[in-house]
Amino acid sequence: MTPIFKRAAALAASAATLQAAPAFADHGAAGTGPANSGPLVGASARTVGSGKVALELGAAIAEPDNRSDATLAALAGQHIHAHDHDSGQVYTLSAAYGLTDDLTLALSLPYVRRVAIREGDHSHAAGMVTNSVVARGDSAGIGDVALTGKWRFTGENHHGWEAALIAGLKLPTGATHEIDDLGERFETEHQPGTGSWDPIAGIALTRPLPNGGFHASAVYQLSTRGAQDTRLGDRAQAAIGLVHRVAGAALDYHAHEHHDAAEAPQHDGATLDAVVELNAEWEGREREGGVLDRESGGKALFVSPGLRLGVGRWSSSLGGSLPLAQDIRLSHSDTSYRLRFGLGTAF
Repeated sequence: MTPIFKRAAALAASAATLQAAPAFADHGAAGTGPANSGPLVGASARTVGSGKVALELGAAIAEPDNRSDATLAALAGQHIHAHDHDSGQVYTLSAAYGLTDDLTLALSLPYVRRVAIREGDHSHAAGMVTNSVVARGDSAGIGDVALTGKWRFTGENHHGWEAALIAGLKLPTGATHEIDDLGERFETEHQPGTGSWDPIAGIALTRPLPNGGFHASAVYQLSTRGAQDTRLGDRAQAAIGLVHRVAGAALDYHAHEHHDAAEAPQHDGATLDAVVELNAEWEGREREGGVLDRESGGKALFVSPGLRLGVGRWSSSLGGSLPLAQDIRLSHSDTSYRLRFGLGTAF
């Protein structure tokens, strides 16, 4: 495999490992990571390669389909604990290391910020019932670290499918005591961290195509009881995606090792990939104090186009997600759109 393809594979493989955990609605999730080829949201079966390291700074911004104060107050009158916010943001530092050619270990550390949280309030005073909206302000802080591993059990297949198993754990390292503008502690669903130990498991498939590739993945995150006796809903994400190199050296999954470095062609110029994915997401209902919130959770389907620019050891990406269908229960807002940015390197 030529040097440029080695670097591309390292970056793409770290993305496939770090992009293993689902993100849903306004919650932070076990993080995403770097890429120079492969999907932007889902995972691929590619691995980093023995002794290789990949790093990325990433940002994901989700804009909800905001509900009016009148709507939130009306839901409060129905005893539905509904909330809204202006923006949900996750900034992630990710790293991956190739323990062997077929086993990659990864770590992601997020910083989570939710802007202008509002929620409906139902109260009784002096024989009067009041339905109103409370502006609680921003919640921000370090989120939960995620440790993940990916084992490509097929080995590197130059002519057919590659498959990998994904496993990991989200650790309770994030902040869980953030205070709102009223001096009250945010509920766990609004905290940067969850206080829970959440196992992660999944599978990823990759199939080389002429000057590109097909990728499919499915990942499940099991939520356990965390801070304030709250168990957030389990999360699942499935994705299928296509990658096509539109400029620069051909994306060649079939390139083999050159035993003589002198005969290995150098392709250190810029490359540009186009990516398009379908992403299905599901989140289960949450429990607080053992009480099930029947209006939490939901499911959604997104189309996610994007571009990735590679120059030498560096890669930058820009992508977005638009909803095709959403069935989000009343405690949460629908998503209007999402944006993703990334800057990574491999060595």
